[in-house]
Amino acid sequence: MLKKDAPLITVVNNEEVFFIGFGPNGEWRTLHSLPLDQFLDGDPGSGAIPEDLKKRNNTLLVVSDYWFGDASYNFQSKKKALAEAFLERKLLADHPDLPGITNFFDYVFDKTETNEQTLYVYFLQEPKSFELYNQLSESKLIPREITTPAFLWEQKLKKIIPGFHEGGMGLVHLLTSECFLYFFSHGRYLFSRSIAVPDYQDQASEIFSVLTYEINQSIYLFSQKTKAEIDQFYLISSNKQNAQELSQVLGREVNDLRTLDQWKQPSSEISRSIGPAGFFNADDLAPSKEFLSLCHRQLKAELEWKPVQIIGITIGLILLLLLGGESLFLWQWNQQSSQPMNETTISNETEPRQIIQQYNESLDLLLTDTEHPPADEIILKIARSLPDNVSIKELIIDVETDPGVKLQGLIKASGPDQFRNSLSIFIDNLNRHIRGTRPINMQDIDFSLNAENVAQESLDYLISFRFALP
Repeated sequence: MLKKDAPLITVVNNEEVFFIGFGPNGEWRTLHSLPLDQFLDGDPGSGAIPEDLKKRNNTLLVVSDYWFGDASYNFQSKKKALAEAFLERKLLADHPDLPGITNFFDYVFDKTETNEQTLYVYFLQEPKSFELYNQLSESKLIPREITTPAFLWEQKLKKIIPGFHEGGMGLVHLLTSECFLYFFSHGRYLFSRSIAVPDYQDQASEIFSVLTYEINQSIYLFSQKTKAEIDQFYLISSNKQNAQELSQVLGREVNDLRTLDQWKQPSSEISRSIGPAGFFNADDLAPSKEFLSLCHRQLKAELEWKPVQIIGITIGLILLLLLGGESLFLWQWNQQSSQPMNETTISNETEPRQIIQQYNESLDLLLTDTEHPPADEIILKIARSLPDNVSIKELIIDVETDPGVKLQGLIKASGPDQFRNSLSIFIDNLNRHIRGTRPINMQDIDFSLNAENVAQESLDYLISFRFALP
């Protein structure tokens, strides 16, 4: 059991897949590695992945920054169900070549500088990422979360840099043959760049001169995106003198990130093989950390439902104990009632009978209330049932006295044939997504033609109907 629960980190760097474990003191250890194309093209049962790895818990997959995309959309509601339905449609429309994108996205509610509410969404956009996830699943190494070095840096810098949430910040991460530039605005990752550089150990000044142009271009892009300037610059490299040399060629102060009090030096061997991900320790990658990450939508739903299932089981056990206690009490009361009773005994037992009756009425009310369908779930199912040319004008949901849905909508169609086809699709979708007391059919729909646009190419058909809920 201990071996099965041992944590595992999967890292993709320079077209190679690394499987990383942790030593007794939290140090990183490369357990296995192979080329990415070989892993994607191989048979999961061919033995390319050692069997002992498949017994581990793959807690995290770290991929390159460019494998992730992000976007912001204006969205007024704060209901998660509506936001997710909106984002699924938007992402599929913006990325029709990535049908799996709806399984790999997440979002946070945000606000613009003018205090308008927006949705900040981040998602997988590299086709290889979907292939990699499927191959890991086939190899029994499903990653619980997927993230990038940029998101890990965002969380780490929040902890070690004072005032990280204020203004703009740039980070230059110089490795042996690569340099990564990360830019953050008000504590949030904005964008990153990867630059190939020759070995800088003997010619650091020349390398920094080359990087100056790339850094200045990135600073200009930062100012365009944020309409602000970068307040702080940090460098992380193997040479303590590099920060001073970069400050001279860049013409602004660059601080050495390693001089901060909370910095922990990673293993140089790991950092050389797996790139920027090697600069994070086991504590940085713990599941309890709040760095941005993705989880497959189905796996995320299962993980979110686990606490609900535990609570449900607990409530069930409590109800079972209460019902058992009630049965015992009734049995004892029945035994006492079979004996001769005087007026005093009858008076004393009247109150327990009333208490039992009130308890049973409360229990019936509780069980009836749990059977009512949640309104937000009904709204989400109706939204998913809508064809593109059908919109809702009024929606009334009753989940109490007479459970049902009253809907008024508008169908834009070129003529009666398209109207009937769109209405039929809408009804079929509703019957598939929402199980009512009986299926909805065409005879249940009241419709009329909007006389105001009869002369136009596109006609407006007004529809209204009501259907019952279970």
